[in-house]
Amino acid sequence: MRILLAIISVISFISCQEEIEIKGGTFEPEIYVKSILSTDANFEVQMSETRYVTDNQITFIDNADVSILDLTSGDAFQLDNQGDGIYKAKSSPQTGHDYRLLIDAHLGEFIYSHTRVPNNIDVKAQIDTIYDNEGLVESLDINLEIENDPNTEEFYTVEIQSYMPENLEDKDTSNPFEQGLTVESEQSTENAEDTEDGDSNETRDNEIAYKGLDFFSDSEFSDGEASSINAQIKVDRNQLIEIYRENCNCSSSATGSQFNEEFNMRHYLIKVNSVSYEYFNYIRSRELNEQTSNFNTTHTTPSSIEFNIGNGIGIFGAVNVQTVYIN
Repeated sequence: MRILLAIISVISFISCQEEIEIKGGTFEPEIYVKSILSTDANFEVQMSETRYVTDNQITFIDNADVSILDLTSGDAFQLDNQGDGIYKAKSSPQTGHDYRLLIDAHLGEFIYSHTRVPNNIDVKAQIDTIYDNEGLVESLDINLEIENDPNTEEFYTVEIQSYMPENLEDKDTSNPFEQGLTVESEQSTENAEDTEDGDSNETRDNEIAYKGLDFFSDSEFSDGEASSINAQIKVDRNQLIEIYRENCNCSSSATGSQFNEEFNMRHYLIKVNSVSYEYFNYIRSRELNEQTSNFNTTHTTPSSIEFNIGNGIGIFGAVNVQTVYIN
């Protein structure tokens, strides 16, 4: 399994400290498929072949018949090849619908998978911006209150990005209400605390150290039995700088007053995604694989990544995207 993971033809898919050339034996490539359905994007599927550890060339699959079936509505969508192993359709998935992926790569057996797009989520975000003595942003303290169904296990990811306001010409960033997300002002803290004290059994708190992409399930909050959960996220200055560099066209070595001025002008947005069970397991297992790879010894091996593609490998998952802009 370790060899198989090392040869998947997706850049940055797995991080290894060193590669060992393996001589002898035969290698049979497999079909690698990746498709993450998102409520804010059209259907897209990526296909390629796995490759041998010494092979630097990616073999894309551009002659397959790819379709996605909406098992809830009965609709079928044929995806057209765009080159480089990418297939697209001019339609987007619907909230709460089940989907089946079906691929005929003309190899004898159909490649298949299944996922479900999560329902809409109601999220309230309270953000406190902390400044240092020089007026520079020191950290963001974020509290996310997510309405939760205690009867089902739910899965979430949280990602923070930075942007310049002028890049959003059609977006009224003065209005913090976006797709069911509400930003509460700093002055509303007392009211929030009073509500929590009055109904302490209904809300569960958990502090998360932001790592770039956080993921968690409601089972981590008192076994998911609460009707709402609070995820408290603290993003320090070093993490904010990293986010800033990832989302700006600037030099990674830029410093000084100009950098501080541009850095302080950045606005931030939070993406809170309700994710499918399959995608959550994939993200979690990939994170664990990267951690165990970094500490790999002769007595340990990296953990395996969980895939859900029949007659192939890869991931077919779904996310329901919610975005809030922080002014």
